[in-house]
Amino acid sequence: MVRFQKVIFILFSSLVFAVLAMMLSRFFIPKNVGLAGGAMVLFYGLFGLIIGMIGSIAIRNKLPLKFLQISNAIFGLFLIFCGFRIDQQMAASKAKVERERERYKHLKPTAQAVPIGDQEEMSIGIAQVHLKEDRPIYFYAKPEMGQLADQLTPIDSITFKGSPNGIEIATAPPWLVPERLKLDYQIFHFLVIAQNRSFMQVVVNSTNGQTAWMDKSQLSYQDWSSFLLAVYAIQPLDWDNNPLRSKPLTHASPLLEIDSGYILQPLTIEGNWIEVKILDQHHQTTGRAWLRWRSDTELLISYELLS
Repeated sequence: MVRFQKVIFILFSSLVFAVLAMMLSRFFIPKNVGLAGGAMVLFYGLFGLIIGMIGSIAIRNKLPLKFLQISNAIFGLFLIFCGFRIDQQMAASKAKVERERERYKHLKPTAQAVPIGDQEEMSIGIAQVHLKEDRPIYFYAKPEMGQLADQLTPIDSITFKGSPNGIEIATAPPWLVPERLKLDYQIFHFLVIAQNRSFMQVVVNSTNGQTAWMDKSQLSYQDWSSFLLAVYAIQPLDWDNNPLRSKPLTHASPLLEIDSGYILQPLTIEGNWIEVKILDQHHQTTGRAWLRWRSDTELLISYELLS
């Protein structure tokens, strides 16, 4: 009887430590690691299992039978409760996926988004898509004032699936050409043309200017100033007509010796001008200068997100 209780104590203790380690892992694993997060949680669980097994083996012979019995009962109830909660969460997740599938079945056939025509003003910023494997991204026609996403029927959608690199697109409209797409770095950007309380109008095809509306809850938005100050480097689109200058003035002295061989990293934005740090090909700082980054209708620069 005592030997049986000791074996059960070792087994239950190991499992309890594994479960607790996986539960605590949420405080240590970054939220932006994608599908790698699952493997990291399992690693924490394995670590907890080993610690629990070593500890229970070390103390099993020092514990009285009554303590072993009480501990085994408590551990058993805890494991049953955890199993019940996991089953509930899996059922809820499955039900959510089924609801999304049913909603997807009722989508209308692919429709052309609305062309924006000739823009009189440039876009107001950048929207990053919230990437989740089990959460489709929906596109809508222009909503009426005060409407919410659950009151509208999407005109199309993007669905995602898991991949060795984290996540990739499973299905998408044929007209989809976003501003930037690099899913292995969690980059999925749209230009934002307009927004209201619940939606953003985004450019869904950067080659012809087509737009659609998206639910704000599926996007993270930055205006151009905030976005550009976070990029790795920028370059003028036209070095001849928009050179670097010593001051944020169109008549200030141009720095004609600086060309595309240099790296320009944003420092400060003042109106239509952006101050940059100039790095040479060896990433050594050679100075600072100012660059006009926009006109009333367009960006005058290109940007690089990654080094």
